Amino acid sequence: MAARHIFFFALFVLVLAPLSAGAQSMADVASGLRTDPDAPIEIEADQLDIYDQKKLAVFKGNVRAQQGETILNTATLTIHYSGGGAGTAQSITRLEAIGGVQISQKDQKATGSTAYVDMVKEVITLSGNVVLSQGANVLRGSKLTIDMQSGAARLASSSASSGTGNKPKRVQGLFIPNRKSKKTNN
Repeated sequence: MAARHIFFFALFVLVLAPLSAGAQSMADVASGLRTDPDAPIEIEADQLDIYDQKKLAVFKGNVRAQQGETILNTATLTIHYSGGGAGTAQSITRLEAIGGVQISQKDQKATGSTAYVDMVKEVITLSGNVVLSQGANVLRGSKLTIDMQSGAARLASSSASSGTGNKPKRVQGLFIPNRKSKKTNN
């Protein structure tokens, strides 16, 4: 799988997969999130600045990146890369999405203030009022960290108080059970 596709595949499959815990089987969620790693990635922005000597490309203003049915919206998307000059192979080493990060596919969505993907360490971090939702199921926290190799994910709470009684904010989850309709015999 090409390095540029790992971000989209991992973020959409692994970030939202924990939502299945109380409502659906893991297979139901994952099958709805899979993307074609060979599908083209289309990025639109108000501006693109390329700093080849620094090995980075910065998309700014109403950034929208799409691969298949998976969409990333953010204010700024910075792509750090390594490799040769023009016309030679390059690989993505790190991605940074800053400002109103929103990742969506079908009825699944992840939001936060920032998203960092370290392609070398294979770690994704979504932080800043993180909200994961699938239909009516919702998880909230301050920082989500995902190990792309193992698939292990941790949603952490903020150590800051919530403003009421000096209690720190805590991870929250709301899971709506799937109810199968019962057939009535007449």
